[in-house]
Parts: sequence; structure tokens; C-alpha cells
Amino acid sequence: MKLSLSWIKDYVKIPEDMDLKKLAYDLTMSTVEVEDVEYLARRFDNMIVGVIEKIEPHPNADKLRVCKVDIGGGEIKDIVCGGINLTEGMRVAVSCPGAVVRWHGEGEPVVIKKSKLRGVESYGMICASEEIGLGELFPASQEAEILDLSAFEVSAGTSLADALDMNDVLLEIDNKSMTNRPDLWGHYGIAREIAALYDLPLAEIKPFTTDVQSDFTVEIADPDRCSRYIGVEMSGVEVKPSPYQMQNRIWKAGMRPINALVDITNYVMLATGNPT
Repeated sequence: MKLSLSWIKDYVKIPEDMDLKKLAYDLTMSTVEVEDVEYLARRFDNMIVGVIEKIEPHPNADKLRVCKVDIGGGEIKDIVCGGINLTEGMRVAVSCPGAVVRWHGEGEPVVIKKSKLRGVESYGMICASEEIGLGELFPASQEAEILDLSAFEVSAGTSLADALDMNDVLLEIDNKSMTNRPDLWGHYGIAREIAALYDLPLAEIKPFTTDVQSDFTVEIADPDRCSRYIGVEMSGVEVKPSPYQMQNRIWKAGMRPINALVDITNYVMLATGNPT
């Protein structure tokens, strides 16, 4: 099970200066086996948000173009790119020299360097989502599609980790160590355990309330075999993408965002251990 520390902090205020290795050790010794602690932002070292200022044809290649990209601080860099959806004014993920990517999301990791592509100098790389490990969070609709970050209102030069809320710590817990502890199958359960370990206050998950009136009822045909059953009527439901923050948290926990209806079910499950 993967857990987001920032999500856990919604429920228990872990001190900012806490040694996370000690946290992992204490959890392992007392409750569940923590197999790994990952500082997520490190995946995106040397990656920033750039803004395409101008697009020019490549003099030596029909399928390539030369993009003049604002990378922040008043710097405009030439980056050669073969993306099919490039437009001027578009915010894009730029892997600067030193960043690690996978070409087309496949093969071994490659360290980006300044280079020449078909005779034109190129600073870094304008990336597709799969090339920087974000293919499930931002699935491409067609081949050679560049990750479009125009919906994120951040300035050129902003680190990709900051722009996409990736400054988080992921805890990976061995599932076998908690098969007998269903109370821990979610972020709230682990937060409760941390609160108990360090004598910290635990936030309450407040019940959802509504004043909508409904005639929907549930009848139990055999109370001896089923003493209680709850149903709820929902209207105005629309299949559409869920908010980015919800998608982000689901992805961090190792699941793939689908749509608002699927995502809210998975979100509640990852939060509490129970989908309904």
C-alpha cells in the first residue's frame, strides 16, 4: 500500500522537523512494515514549466520544429521538438540538462544534455507525459502528444514538482504486515496510528450532510439475516474528470484516475479503507 504523507497530514499534524526515517522505523517496530520512503519531488529534478513563445520550422527536418521557450528569469532557450500539438503560449514540461527521462516512456532512463538535433542546438527537452513518468496521470490521446500544462496557472521557470503538487513523501507499506488490521487500510487509519504513537491530536472525519429531500427507501425482506442496510439516491451525476487534486492523490497512492464517479469511490477507499 502506498501512502501520501501530505494526505496523512490532513488528519494528524506531524511536526515539520520530524525525522521521517524515525517515523518509518517506529511504524515498523510497532505496527506495520514500512518498506520504502520516497521523496517524490526527486523524480522531477531539473524539470520546470516552460512557456512556448515562438515556433519555427526546423531547417533540416520536416517533422521537427524549433521552439523558443521561456524558462523563467528572462531566459529564452531554443528547444527542438517533434510534438504534434505544440502551440505558441502553451505551458509545457521542460527537462533541463541533468534531468532523467525515458524516451517515449520506454527503455532505460536517459540523462538530458545540451545537444544538436539535425544541426540545430537544443537546450533540454519538451516532454510528453509518459517520458517523465506521468502517463497515467496525464494520458495522451495520440502518439507524439506533448504534455499540455496550460491549465496550471504558474509562471515560466516554476519547478515541475511545485506546479503539479509533487512535493510529497510516499510511504510504501507491506500489505502482508497488516492483513489482520483492516482499520489501517487507508490514510486515516495510519494517521490514527501515528497520532497514538506520538500522542498527537487526530482530526475527525466529519459526516456529510445534506438537506435534499428524497422518497427513496430501502426495505429489508429478512431482518433476521440482514439487520441493517443503507441506500442513498444521487441525482445530477455527470461523468467528467475529477478535480486535479483528487486525481493527484489517487495517482500518488498507485491508482489510475478514471473519471469523477470512479475517482470519488477510490478516493474514499484510499482515505478510510472502505469505498462506501
